[in-house]
Amino acid sequence: MDNEQEKCCALCEYAERTVGEEMICLHRGPIAPTGRCRKFRYDPFKRTPPKRVKLPTDTGLSGF
Repeated sequence: MDNEQEKCCALCEYAERTVGEEMICLHRGPIAPTGRCRKFRYDPFKRTPPKRVKLPTDTGLSGF
């Protein structure tokens, strides 16, 4: 996990999303997605990767 990555319940292994923005934590019960606690354990599969940057398709090079 990057040091820049914020520890929040939305990215925790123990939290599961329910209806809408609500979440349930295995340790604390109902929580806010922006909450945090000492039991935090990062789950890389819950992270949303940044969007890819579109590269220009016309480079002006011919013959390749």
